[in-house]
Amino acid sequence: MVNADGVAEEVFYAPNVVSHSLEGAGYYRVKESAPGNPPIGTPPTDTTFWEAFTPDTYIAYDQVCRRRIGEVLEVYSANPAVVKPTPCLVHQPTQNGIQVYDASGLLTVFIKYLIPAEEFTIFPYIPTRSYLRGNIVYVADPGECYQAIRDALGQDPVTEVAYWRQCLFPQTIAEYVKLGAYADLLRETDTSGERDPVMLQLRGQNAAIFDQQAEDEINSQINRLQAQGQHYQYLPFGAVVSRQKCGCLGSTPGYVLQGGGPDYGPIVPTGNGSTTITDACESAWGYLPPVPIPPPPKTVYEFFDTVVSLTGPEPSLRSVPTVNRNVNSIGKIVIVVGGSRQEQEYQVRPGAADPADPGHVSPNDRDPVSNDKHWERIS
Repeated sequence: MVNADGVAEEVFYAPNVVSHSLEGAGYYRVKESAPGNPPIGTPPTDTTFWEAFTPDTYIAYDQVCRRRIGEVLEVYSANPAVVKPTPCLVHQPTQNGIQVYDASGLLTVFIKYLIPAEEFTIFPYIPTRSYLRGNIVYVADPGECYQAIRDALGQDPVTEVAYWRQCLFPQTIAEYVKLGAYADLLRETDTSGERDPVMLQLRGQNAAIFDQQAEDEINSQINRLQAQGQHYQYLPFGAVVSRQKCGCLGSTPGYVLQGGGPDYGPIVPTGNGSTTITDACESAWGYLPPVPIPPPPKTVYEFFDTVVSLTGPEPSLRSVPTVNRNVNSIGKIVIVVGGSRQEQEYQVRPGAADPADPGHVSPNDRDPVSNDKHWERIS
């Protein structure tokens, strides 16, 4: 049993699903030496068909029914609300997600992260227009923005939650943004024909007043968080400062940082900041990740010990099916050339075979639409 990449199927097995316990849980894959596909209902603990393995340790940004993950600030090997000091794990972003190193044997890690900033628009929703995954529209009634979580045509963003999600605005900074926006409005270029210097001076003074009110508002929110014992850093966006990180020097961009545990973001966390895995679906803050770049097809080597020719007599290389083989898969054959045995290697390549090239073989199962491949000699 292999997947689309030609590798053995892999599963995560948790025997104690009801209690949400990870005791006895682990990652398993179908053994290459298995007598066949595991019968339906065969548990991964059956060593005839399955084997345990250590998976590639990364955290996907898109977590089903979990709050979205933006910038990951720290990864811990234990619960930071319980273990002090908490051991840190080396990590970095990759196309899969956050790659975690030195996590051998760990089934669970704890992360401290920022929720990605919401985006908004004034472009209205048009029912007859097709929208791609990630597009953002504005709906006048109820005056909210929505983001497509899949390609949509004719689905009402307000009611069709399977196609759209509402773009939420953090209540913590709502008043700060309103005051700052009004101050910016007062500073805009005057287009009303008003040229009275006294009125223009008053407008500038009012803009300064609302700027100060906006600053006072954000500081009051910061003070409220500090009063709860939460950590706070406030630097201009884009500034970079040095800091001590897990026993080694590092740097971090400047931002407003809130929260007392691994769940940082614009919404004030409750409790100790740690997330417990439950059946509750946190759909309101679901993350919409960028479309991942597909990895290149894996090269799979095979030996066809029964092939005696390229195109005939049978069995020939032409009769070897390619429909379930990835591009770049390599097959080795031993055929008789000029009275002597010779080993040759052929690789599955995209497109039609060149009839003028003796190193090309068109397979019997080639289809120009669904299976456009050919064999190409490489040695």
